[in-house]
Amino acid sequence: MFDVMVKLAKKGIDVRLVDYNIYEITGFYKSGTILVNLDEQTIKSRYDEFVHFEEDDLLVKLVECNFDWWLRSKDRYDGWMYMDKPWQELYEELNI
Repeated sequence: MFDVMVKLAKKGIDVRLVDYNIYEITGFYKSGTILVNLDEQTIKSRYDEFVHFEEDDLLVKLVECNFDWWLRSKDRYDGWMYMDKPWQELYEELNI
């Protein structure tokens, strides 16, 4: 699952280790950042919304979460009218 964090970082998405196997990832619009706990296999928004993932679908779940936050946020601020480019590229690559 660490390879997913590396892939995000290579795309230019800010990924930061905040605790043992817990990563903070930016670019989630109104939510700001999310936390990925690799041990518990959860993705948590700043509003305490949880998404569970399996080892092999972490990247897809992250992109789906990002898309969901974009849909919720895009009409609230002109800067969020369009998906951030790295996330949009992943969305298109994964054909979600």
